[in-house]
Parts: sequence; C-alpha cells; structure tokens
Amino acid sequence: MGVESLVKDGKSGLDEGKFELKVSRNVVELLKQNPELRNDDRLLCFEYWRSIDKADIALPAQPITSPATIIRMRQKLQNKGKFLPTDPEVAARRQKQEAKIRSLIEE
Repeated sequence: MGVESLVKDGKSGLDEGKFELKVSRNVVELLKQNPELRNDDRLLCFEYWRSIDKADIALPAQPITSPATIIRMRQKLQNKGKFLPTDPEVAARRQKQEAKIRSLIEE
C-alpha cells in the first residue's frame, strides 16, 4: 500500500470546502470531549487518526515531532525548488491552492 493511499487530503471524494468543514467539525468535537488535546497538537493528531480515521496506531512512548513541523519543513524546501512533488496531480493541486491563497492576500 502506497503512502498516498493512506492520506485523505485531496482524495476524500468531497470537494475541498466540504472536506474542510467536516474536519473542522471533527476537531471541534474532539476538543470539546478532551480538553487536554487543546495543549498538544501531537495528541490531537493521534486522537483524530484513531477516533475519526479509525487508524490502528498507538501514541509513541517517546516525544515525537509535530506533523505540522514536518509539513512546514517540506513546504519550505519545496518553496526553494528542492524535492518537488513527483506526482503531476499533486503539483497542480498545490499550485492551484497557492494561487488561491495569493489572490486572497492581494485583495
């Protein structure tokens, strides 16, 4: 099974707005039910993956790097033209999203 089959982003079958709304509602519910998740993004991610995505994963005993930190580093590297996506669909989707964000900033 490839990594891309494990990632729902862009492959959920929902349009982007509906997918974001669904994730937002799920996060709100998790934060309401488990106030301690408000303090640790890693715990929040693992609880989301376990409760919502039904992933069979366990929180590591040792400290781990936040998924957001890892993603930010990949974004920084790719913004410098390094380690660009190998899948043309991923590259096109990211370019479209970047253009959308830039247009919102310029307004």
